[in-house]
Order: sequence, then structure tokens, then C-alpha cells
Amino acid sequence: MLIATHISLLHAAQWLGAGWRGCAQALRLALLILLAAPLAAADLPGKITDASSGEGLPGASLFVLETEQGTATDPLGRFTLRGLSPGTYTVEVRYLGYATQRLTVTVADKTAEPLTLLMQPSALNLEAVSVRLKEAQPMNLLSAVDWKLRPVSTGQDMLRMVPGMVIAQHAGGGKAEQLFLRGFDLDHGTDIAINVEGMPVNMVSHAHGQGYADAHFIIPETVQNLEHELGLGDVRNGNLATAGSITYNLLPSIEQSSFQLEAGSFNSYRALALINLLGEGARDRGHSAYAGGSFRYADGPFEPSQGLKAYNGIFRYRKLGKAGSVTEWTGMAFHNSWSASGLLPPRAVASGLVDRFGTLDSAEGGTTARYNAGVSWSKPIQTGILDAALSYGHYDFDLVSNFTYFLENPVDGDRIRQTENRNLGNGQLRWRNEWTWLDRPAPFEVAGGFRADFINDLTLGFIGTPELMNSPTMSGSGQEVNGWAYAAQAFEPVNDLVLEGGLRLDQFYFAYRDQVAGNTQRSTTRNILSPRIKADWTVNDRLAMFAKAGKGFHSNDLRVLIQDEQVDPLAPAYGVDFGTRIKPAPQVLVQVTAWWLYSSSELVYVGDGGIVEAGDPSRRMGLDLSMRTELAKGLTLDLDGNLSKARTVGAEAGMDRVPLSAWLTSTGGLQYQHKSGLGASLRYRAVSDRPADETGDFVAEGFVLMDAALRYDADRFSVWLRGENLLNRDWKEAQFLTTSLLPGETEPVDEVHFTPGFPLGIQAGLQVRL
Repeated sequence: MLIATHISLLHAAQWLGAGWRGCAQALRLALLILLAAPLAAADLPGKITDASSGEGLPGASLFVLETEQGTATDPLGRFTLRGLSPGTYTVEVRYLGYATQRLTVTVADKTAEPLTLLMQPSALNLEAVSVRLKEAQPMNLLSAVDWKLRPVSTGQDMLRMVPGMVIAQHAGGGKAEQLFLRGFDLDHGTDIAINVEGMPVNMVSHAHGQGYADAHFIIPETVQNLEHELGLGDVRNGNLATAGSITYNLLPSIEQSSFQLEAGSFNSYRALALINLLGEGARDRGHSAYAGGSFRYADGPFEPSQGLKAYNGIFRYRKLGKAGSVTEWTGMAFHNSWSASGLLPPRAVASGLVDRFGTLDSAEGGTTARYNAGVSWSKPIQTGILDAALSYGHYDFDLVSNFTYFLENPVDGDRIRQTENRNLGNGQLRWRNEWTWLDRPAPFEVAGGFRADFINDLTLGFIGTPELMNSPTMSGSGQEVNGWAYAAQAFEPVNDLVLEGGLRLDQFYFAYRDQVAGNTQRSTTRNILSPRIKADWTVNDRLAMFAKAGKGFHSNDLRVLIQDEQVDPLAPAYGVDFGTRIKPAPQVLVQVTAWWLYSSSELVYVGDGGIVEAGDPSRRMGLDLSMRTELAKGLTLDLDGNLSKARTVGAEAGMDRVPLSAWLTSTGGLQYQHKSGLGASLRYRAVSDRPADETGDFVAEGFVLMDAALRYDADRFSVWLRGENLLNRDWKEAQFLTTSLLPGETEPVDEVHFTPGFPLGIQAGLQVRL
């Protein structure tokens, strides 16, 4: 009888059809043995929303003080406290960036009346932040509180706030930055999965580099928060998430229209407009829409100037259905053009051949464009949620570079051009259900989806002369299709101990038509199965411990098919994380994580050279440390330090260094926010020296930089002043060991080429809200 009662919970999903119900039961049985369980005595349902916008707040935490029972809101802001005996309880509600609330509720012998709680925004209060898993943690969630007092002008700038992340530009500010994280030289995104509202930012099999992630198309003022998770362990992360994942969540609506102007050093300007299209009356009826656009121009300190021109646009519409469903439509447009100084050989600067901010090839630079359209839908179903998303994107890329100058073509030079245009489709369907087992929470999740890239005009070639332009090194078109599915089962056997296991299956289809080799076409299909597991235990209000382990992978450029048929396009990796969250004092929060990662191959397509390098396996290990503390009312200190050691497995002693892997990265600073609206910050970012080759004989130089900001927010306007590189240090941003030949030289030289970092720069801004 009890077993039949328990299984009847599944029957509540009958509208999904017998097929879905059967799949769900089979997957759940594979992950958790069902036993008899009585239903909860009484339930307390409800919803938590933002008091101003009326939007549901996902991830808000609720705690019943008398029973120490807790839960968190779902993506729609809903919650259910289960198994409460009849009586009166005190419920505490917490959410990062909002004032903590306590309320008294009475539960009868049946389901209580639903609660609706309105949360008021407030400054970060660390005393109210818990170490519990179910509360949104400041270590893993970045919001407007974090970046409004930092030098952020683009979506790409926001990546610098991810703990341990170092970014470097070497092509005039218009190209995706080089990324470094956890002992990885991620190139432009090879081992970090980046998404925005379910749409992938990474471009697989890109003309310039695998996983190329250009987030310049995202307007930072439209980002609600930035989520990041480092390491393996979450079955929801698939291709490219070897080092971790980053998700941009956009604002579902805006309260006020606004206009913004910025101007600063090096002839830099930016204008932004965000318009609330429907007003408050429509929002009360469940509709909201806004549109925005920005223009950015910058010359930089370079000569000739970079002349960067970037245009961004966005449109979002949101509709709340009567049955609790939410439908969102998103459109984004972006176009960018620029000139670049390129990477300079130090000997050219030392000899006076070129100024530190000059260039040896004035033709370097490029254009890029991206257009996205997406729709997402979610609907509550009994104790669960069904959601779906579908998106389409079009992308264009055209880049001119010169890395080796006259090494390959002593007369006409080594100027190269890389191009591509692609159409990209992406979609997923997911079902999450808050089941119980033995009267304990046992949420289950199953999802499936696809990504399909159709890439045309994928070319690389020297362009020093018309003859070279007509004879590209590589030219072709390709398709890369990834279908995936996963199931995840969590269980809370006792209060504050959460276990989760999951299994993910990815299937890839690669096809490439080589126009250089007479339209030769090759194709292949590959599968990879990735198990993941994680656990989180809250020992008490001041101590929590966690662990996760799993298998992940990154795909490699589909052009490996024409270079080595024996090479597997999928490179698996295996990782383990152990860590703890500690509150040694009410105003101090610390997180320490020790991690280990093994990659079966460093196989990466090198877009700058048009070759594929199949490296040996590698091993990385490290320690991440994050601390947040409130020194006084309104004054906070944050510190992030990341130690790592990366080595190639199987290489000879002294030849096992992983190029450009920094052993130390660190960021931190002081931030002050007064209730009057006045705020200020003083921050640093640092990276250690790092080997530029396998021996460590060549070194990429580290740096320590200081930034500051001052801001005042009133009801209708905001003004700010920001400064970068306050000490005006000469520093090198991007650095690569390169063999090059300069005019007048007879023998090539190995040197660490560099792009100079910006000197002291000041920027002022004004925003007016209507």
C-alpha cells in the first residue's frame, strides 16, 4: 500500500505521456532504490519575490528555526517546506543582496495557505550569509553589487571577477581575450564552458581557436548575476567544462528606463540606453519588455590607434501565465571592428624599431558580428518544473594577424587572415521533480538537448600577395552536432547532508569538407559517457564541507579529421575537488578548495598556425582560497588566491612544464557602500611569472595592478569615476613564446612576444533614470 502511494507521485506527471513517465521511472530506479515512505504530515508552500519588480527569486533560503529544517526556492521563486507537524513556527528567509526576514506562520493538520513574501534589496550583510549549500553563496554568485564599483565596460570584462581567472587581450580589444584558470592556458575558451540565458558563448571548431568565447556581445548592465562553478562534478555541464563553467543570467525586466554616457582616457567613449517598453501597469498583468543599445569607441594608447567601434543591442519580453508558466523571448545583436598592435618582439622595442605601443604591421585587426534569438519556457507541475529553451545564432569573423613577421615569407611577410561564418542552433528540454524518499528530500532531474554548428568559409592563409591570398593553407566547411542527455538524483538522508549522483551521455557528429584537397569530405561519430558525483555536509552554522568528482571532456577542432584519422576528437578528463566553507566569525566567510585534474590529452587546434598539436597527458593540482569579511558597517574586504601546479605526464624531467600555466593568481580589494548612496573601492589583481615553454627557460612576466572607483547613486541618477593601473606600471598583458624574423635579420629568434598593458587610465560616467 505504501509503495503504491509513493509511486503515485509519478502519476501526477501523466500529461507528459506514458513514454516520459516510463523513462523517468527507469532512470530514477537506476540511481535510487525506491522504498516505502509515508507522506509528510503537512506542507507549507509559498513564493518569494523581489518587492520592487515582483520577480521570483530563485535560490532564496528558508529555515524553520524550531526544527532546523530548510529548503530553497526553485527557478520560479517557489518553495515547499514539508513534513511540518501542526503548530506555530518561525521561518527565516535569506537571499544574497536582500534584507533577511523572519515571520511567524501557523500550520494546521493539512497543507497550509500559500505564503507570498516580498524581499527588499539591501547591501551585502555577511552576518546573514550561511555556509549552508541551499543558500546562494557569495563565492559562486556575482551580482551588480560586485561589479558596479569595478572597471567593467563589456561582458568580457566581467570574467575578471571569477576567482582565479586571468584574461589577456592581444588584438586591439575587439577579439575574445586569452583566458587562464586553474593551471590551464584556456586559449580563448578551450576548457571553460560559457553560456548566456541557455545560449552558448563558446564557438567550437572556430577559425581562431577551439572553444573561442567572445562575450563582448553581452551588455553588462543587462546582466542580473554571473554564476560560476569550478571543477568537475556537476552533470549539467558538458563539452568544454573541464576547468569549470560560467553562466550569464540576464535581467528579466527593468524598473526604469535609463540613459548613460561614459568618457575616458585614450579617446574612449560609451553611450547606453535601456528602455522599459511596457511600464509598471503591464508588469502587474504579467507582461514586461525592455530594449537597449550601446555604442563604444576607443583608440587605446596605441599608434596607430585601434579605432574600435562596437555596437550592441538587446530586446527581452517576458510573460507570466495564469498557471505559473513563464515565457521569455530574447534577441541580441552585436557588430565590432578594430585595428590591433599585435604581439611585439622585445628586441624590436629595445632597438627602437618600434615604440612600445607601436606596431610592426598596421594591417592587423578585424571585424566580428553576432546575432542571437532565443525563447525559453517553464511551467510548474505538481512538485516539479518542466522547462524548455531554443535558440538560433548567426556569427561572422574576419581577423588579420602577423605573429612571425618574415619567418615563412621573407619578402612578402607572414600576414595571415582567418575567416568564418556560421549558423548555430541550440535547444534543451528539462524536467525537475522534488520527490521524497523515506520522508526525506530526493529531487530528481532529467534533461536532453542538442547543439548544431554549420560552419562556412572556414579559412586560414597568408595574404602578403594576391598569389598567397588565392592559395589558402586551409579552407573548407564543416558541421559539428552534439546531442546530449543526463539524469541526476539527489538525496538528503539527514538534515544538511546532500548527496547527488548523475550520468551524462554526449554524442558528436563531425564532418569537414576540405576545399584545398579537392573537396575531400570526412566524417565521424563519437560518444562519451560522463559520471559525476558530489556531496555537501553542513556540520553547523559555521562549518560546511564538500566534495565532488567526475569525468568531463573537451571536443577538439573538427579539422583534426583531415590531419590524423587516428586522433579521437574528444579528450576526456578526470577531476576531484575537496573543500570547506567556514565562518570563523559572524562577519567573515572563508572557502578553501583543494583540487586535482588529469587530462588524457592536450590536443588543441592552433588556429594561428593552422596545425593540430597532440600533446601528452597532463596533471594539474591546486588550492583555491576565497575570503569575504565585513570590517565595519558598509566596508567589506574580499581576497581570492589560487595556487596551481601543472605538469605534462610522461615528459622528460625538466621538459614537463605546461606553457603559460601560472602558479599564483590573486585578486582582492576594499569596498565601501554608505546608505547615502556613496561608494568607493580600491582593488588589486596579480599574476605570477609563468613558464612560456616546456623547460621554463623562457618566462612570461607577471604583474600586480591597482584599480579604484568612486560612485554616487541617487534616486534618479548615478555618477562615477574609475581608474585602472593607478601606479602607472609598465606591464605585459598577453605573452607568447614565438619564433620570428624581423626586417634586416638573417636568422630567426625565439622570444616571448608581448602586447603592452594599458597605462594609467581614467573614466567618468553619468546615468540618468526616468
